[in-house]
Amino acid sequence: MSHLFLPLIGLGKVYEKGEALAAGELLKKNNLQPLVLGPKEGLALINGTQFILAFAVKAVQRLNDALDRADLIGALSLEGLMGSARPFDARLHAIRPFKGTKHVAGRLFTLLNGSEINSSHVNCDRVQDPYSLRCMPQVHGASRNAWLHLKELTEIELNSVTDNPVIFNADDTISGGNFHGQPLALPLDYATVAAAELGNIADRRCYLMSEGRYGLPKLLTHNAGLNSGLMIPQYTTAALVTENKTLCFPASADSVPTSLGQEDHVSMGSVSGRKLHQVIDNLEYIQAIELLYAAQAVDFRRPLKSTPVIEAIHAKVRQHVPHIQDDRVFADDINSLHQIITDGSILATADEAAISNHINLSHDEFGIY
Repeated sequence: MSHLFLPLIGLGKVYEKGEALAAGELLKKNNLQPLVLGPKEGLALINGTQFILAFAVKAVQRLNDALDRADLIGALSLEGLMGSARPFDARLHAIRPFKGTKHVAGRLFTLLNGSEINSSHVNCDRVQDPYSLRCMPQVHGASRNAWLHLKELTEIELNSVTDNPVIFNADDTISGGNFHGQPLALPLDYATVAAAELGNIADRRCYLMSEGRYGLPKLLTHNAGLNSGLMIPQYTTAALVTENKTLCFPASADSVPTSLGQEDHVSMGSVSGRKLHQVIDNLEYIQAIELLYAAQAVDFRRPLKSTPVIEAIHAKVRQHVPHIQDDRVFADDINSLHQIITDGSILATADEAAISNHINLSHDEFGIY
């Protein structure tokens, strides 16, 4: 932040047409005067508390989108794997009433309600599904609880005074610690684990779909060749999941004294914020790969259909990525799906289908929003 704002006061360097120039020279060249800062304005520009808050605000939005996608893509995967909707019965979650769990269970039950695919195997001999399917309310829900905690604290911080010293009037000034980043550093680290876990369970579903179980072909194609069908993309999810695990060490658990010991405990929340966004970056690619797998798995359940929202998501995928009949390089497919994840297209498609079919996916009664 110091390097970002130095040019405003005529110091540091900037780029003009690819050439690095002294900021003072460029200001003179353009007949501009450097800013003259007043009391505490310099600190306001480079304050780490605002840095942490900016990352938190963006993370609240990005993680919320990732959570919504996790339910949608998870439901598509469950259909591809012929999983049961019974674990999403509201009665089950009323007796362990975590907000996030109830919210996810309600969304999944609604997403699957009326599915031809789901009803086609109601009386099958499978006793229970693997955890990555039947425990989606508990796992996705726990991550939603972490998101809710971050959201609530971020809203408080947005409406707070984090200056120091705080001047109440001409005769009353308090030098305190409202600038300390710990109130957001801890929930940012918590949210990092929550985001990583969304990727962890998504990778497990990708693996399940490639195993050749429940009537699916091994590696999700009948013609696996040089590229081994859909084997290698799951290597990518495994690698990204592992990278995310290494980013889960809480930066807020560390503190290095500075300023001759005056600043003897700091939050390291700026590191927490940056790590969280790195994990979400990786998560978005993991979700793109799960989307690739889930759409392919559902193709093998035709002519049976799922519900309007899930079918709309499947159709959106097929607009960008064709069914995998023969081996091919999947990098372009993954990047295409990553694009519709990051530009909001998948969520917009689900919302449009829900609205046009009078389906409520918000479940605001659970107190999440």
